[in-house]
Amino acid sequence: MQSKSDEFVSFGQADTFIGLVGPIYYRNLGDRTETKLVLERRHVNPVGSAHGGLLMTVMDITLGSTAGA
Repeated sequence: MQSKSDEFVSFGQADTFIGLVGPIYYRNLGDRTETKLVLERRHVNPVGSAHGGLLMTVMDITLGSTAGA
């Protein structure tokens, strides 16, 4: 799952919660992990912004990836 690369790679967990939310991509840069998700209609709240629960989920996944690096 971890990769020290400039390229974003998929978490590759299509049959898990990450797959339900995502796909979510990441890249590990040694001292930090960057995560990206293509925002879709299903990810937004009633005013059209990214849903707070989605942001917390992405933060949780990123924090876990960084701690495990």
